[in-house]
Amino acid sequence: MIFLLLGKVSIAFSGLILYIPFAFILTGFQSIIFSFVMEFFVLPKISYKYYVILIGLTLGILSSFFMGTVFCVVGALVGAMTSNFLFGRYNTANKPIRG
Repeated sequence: MIFLLLGKVSIAFSGLILYIPFAFILTGFQSIIFSFVMEFFVLPKISYKYYVILIGLTLGILSSFFMGTVFCVVGALVGAMTSNFLFGRYNTANKPIRG
């Protein structure tokens, strides 16, 4: 943002390109693992909404654990919301919803 405010667009763009791989390492792999576990292991086997949300919350904490306490809270919230959304989308056509 500082480079953009100073009018140095090329420096800001090159910095963005350099930091994208680091952002993917910090968040991308965890997101892929979270999605894989939810889609293939949790959602096909568990039909109780609260268990799915609890597992999503736990996976969210684990995926942000190495970044610190504040990020664990954010990871837990995002994991719970994501698993709630995925549960609703998955169960509309596939199986009955319980609890």
